Amino acid sequence: MTSNEIGRICATCLKGDQEASAALAEAIGWAGDGQILIEPKEGGGLALRMLAEMDFHFGHASPAFATDAERMSCTLEACSVLVMKVEGDAEQRLFPGWLQVTAPPSRALLLVAEGLGSDAIEALVHEHRRGARRCAVVAIPAGQGDALLDRVAALTWTSVHTERAKRLFERGEPVELGSAFRVHVERGRTLLQVDVGSGAALADVPPQRAALLQVGGATEVESAARRRRLQDALKAARAAIAGGVLPGGGAAFVSAQAAPAAAHYFESTREARGAGASQPEPRRSRFLESFDAVERGGSDLLDIPFGGDGLLSARRQPAPGANPTSARDFGAASPLPLPAARPAGASRPAEAPSPFEVWSPAEALPPAEAAVPRDASPPAEAPPPVDAPTVLRHVDVACPRRMWLGAERFSLVVRLTVAPSSLSVASRTGPVPLRPSEPVRVRLSAPSFDVLSPLEQEIRIPASGDSDPVVFFLKPTALGERALLLDFLQSGNPVGSAAVQVEVTAMPVATSDTAYGSGAVRTSSASLAEAPERMLYIAYERSPAGGALTFTLIRKGEVGRTFTRVPLSSSPEDFTTSLYRELNLLRAGKDPTVDALGRPRLAIDREDVDMKIRDMGFELWKALFPEDFRRMYAAERKAWRDSSMIILSDEPFIPWELVWPYGTEPERWHDEEPWCLSMSLTRWLRRNEQGGGHEGPAAALRVEAFALLVPTDSNLPSAPKEKEFLARLLGQDRKLQDRSPKYATAKEVKALLKNGGYGLIHAATHGNFSTSAPDAITALWLEGGEPLSPRAINGPDIESHLGAARPAFVFNACELGQGAWSLVGIGGWANRLISAGAGLFLAPLWLVSDDRAYAFCEALYRELANGAPVGKAVREARRAAKKDGDPTHLAYCVYAHPNARFVFGSGA
Repeated sequence: MTSNEIGRICATCLKGDQEASAALAEAIGWAGDGQILIEPKEGGGLALRMLAEMDFHFGHASPAFATDAERMSCTLEACSVLVMKVEGDAEQRLFPGWLQVTAPPSRALLLVAEGLGSDAIEALVHEHRRGARRCAVVAIPAGQGDALLDRVAALTWTSVHTERAKRLFERGEPVELGSAFRVHVERGRTLLQVDVGSGAALADVPPQRAALLQVGGATEVESAARRRRLQDALKAARAAIAGGVLPGGGAAFVSAQAAPAAAHYFESTREARGAGASQPEPRRSRFLESFDAVERGGSDLLDIPFGGDGLLSARRQPAPGANPTSARDFGAASPLPLPAARPAGASRPAEAPSPFEVWSPAEALPPAEAAVPRDASPPAEAPPPVDAPTVLRHVDVACPRRMWLGAERFSLVVRLTVAPSSLSVASRTGPVPLRPSEPVRVRLSAPSFDVLSPLEQEIRIPASGDSDPVVFFLKPTALGERALLLDFLQSGNPVGSAAVQVEVTAMPVATSDTAYGSGAVRTSSASLAEAPERMLYIAYERSPAGGALTFTLIRKGEVGRTFTRVPLSSSPEDFTTSLYRELNLLRAGKDPTVDALGRPRLAIDREDVDMKIRDMGFELWKALFPEDFRRMYAAERKAWRDSSMIILSDEPFIPWELVWPYGTEPERWHDEEPWCLSMSLTRWLRRNEQGGGHEGPAAALRVEAFALLVPTDSNLPSAPKEKEFLARLLGQDRKLQDRSPKYATAKEVKALLKNGGYGLIHAATHGNFSTSAPDAITALWLEGGEPLSPRAINGPDIESHLGAARPAFVFNACELGQGAWSLVGIGGWANRLISAGAGLFLAPLWLVSDDRAYAFCEALYRELANGAPVGKAVREARRAAKKDGDPTHLAYCVYAHPNARFVFGSGA
């Protein structure tokens, strides 16, 4: 691609800003596929530096040179470079004095040396530590540095000093030094950047190139805005050059054409191109071809009035007979830019089919920032027939497992294949049935990356053969181990997920695709259920400072929307530990503040308890949800009432059921109830890289046999009544097999789990949860005070039954719905059972009252026996257990599909 064409693309991306577009085009022309850095600059204006880079696999000679203690790295700006080879019996004690003459301490120094002794290195460490000299030493073992030293010297415009060091040190003669714009040294690697100026003297410069754009402004805010604009333009320009499509649907092109300066710029470049425009050129992008078509004009162009409500947009339609799914455009509603205005009165020939579909802004979806009222829920989609033909497909994911933080982008490729791929980076699971008649939507969650392509894409399943791939483009923004999460949806239901762990490094690395086997989208019947009206994905980034939350909402039948990232200043674990303690005190009728301050305990009335619980819900809403989400909810809250929603959260602590929305604009309002009462609300856990979570919830929970775990020595007055009620409802009325042990000892319960054959296990007893050891010390208390911990759910017999039968588990025992971090992910009963394949898990998050727990259980099973879906049944059970001044009815957390139903009886 010629420099003129690159200039035209950059001018379009920057809407005719000549200074910025010229600098960006020059940077792209120089760096090519190398990195282009955009950094702040003191004062105003824009400066371009053309850099040459070199990296080699030798790092600092001592960790004491590190200026970044966390990454153990050292960065030097505008430093001198001394390249030398120390030979002979040099008295290295003379080295520091000689260095004072050769390299004054006022300027930073990089010393690249072969054969330098430990005494000289220690002397430089001492100077560096006391602040006398900013320096770093890269020591190369003897006999390994000849070629490397020559390359470093050539790049930094100096020479390798190979005189006998004894003579050099004793005479105290200064030597020639090189220079570098920036040096980054870490353990085992060094990156050297040199400013090559105009690029005139490039004979000895390596082909690894980079560029630096320094952007200033009158104020810091203006400078930051200009940098963001340049970064966006850089991404768009490189996408257009590489993929032939300019992101933005052509809006920038319209603005550029409307600007006189841009028009003059385009005219000058067209004249400069001259007759060469008609000659065939390699790699001409679709964007440039369409650009030329606009410049030439023609009868197939639209009337485009500029400005106002009459502005039309254009979307490219596939040619007659073309496969509309064969082209996958890069992040734009339209693969071509908007055409220029057609002269008034011009007509389009009737025989020429229009390649555009015209639409007005009124027909478009609302922008991401707008809060558009939704007075009614989206129209319900009829679920497909259960006997729809299915095919088995595996997930094949390809992406580099290690990448450099400075990389402009990398690709993540996803497809569904007939046979498992040994090269896939997804975890291995079994094949699953999918319906080829309906597309599978793939959504990417990448909190620590800039996603340069659409977050959600569609895969069509052929009846035979592998699917076409979909490609996501990403740019890393943070160092360390990072997770990329892929969610698969069919018919509006979550049917699978895949996680890929990647490492982002501070230095350039060779990308590697590590094979981990082929993953699969696995589901039993969730894809055949009625989809929930909303799915809320909550991604959690862990960090010592507290982490961050990112919310993505997917409405039924629509593409998902991601909201502003919410940074957390403290750990969610500390927050919820305090919250659960307050709830436990409120259940006992005590004021948490008075108790925490050690004052005499005062009883509080029921109305005060309910008010404090509402305040907790208000606080969750205000503190955890971003402003754009709250604005959206305020406009749509009537449509959310009585709807169904499933929450898929990556963090194990926060009680989302307690969220109680409110607002002050345009008028004061608040919901009458928290989310768990205003909606049919459930949760689920996504499959992660360590095998936690599950691909998709079951839609049909089939029960032919059940087991009741009710110890006789629990001293809970309502527990025997609970056992009697369930035995009568399930055993006598529904004629199900009762496999309950006579005494629920640990031995009997473990034998029950191992033998399988059950579809439901219900426990009514005491429970305790441990945040420090959620899998080992968390206890479901059985007969004789014996504990059953989540660690009991392991082994081939237990896990194979859970994976095949997908049974339901209801633990009516305090605190067992909680989760916490374990060694490799989320720990606790919920993750252990769901990961093994359970179709439902329900338990309280905090302490519950015995009588209210029984009322909840009784109402829950009556609703389920009458055919109510799980979400509605739990909601009605909460209402039945509700009692003023007691938060028991809010304590229950359910992991399941909100529209899942129990199927009781023989032949289920």
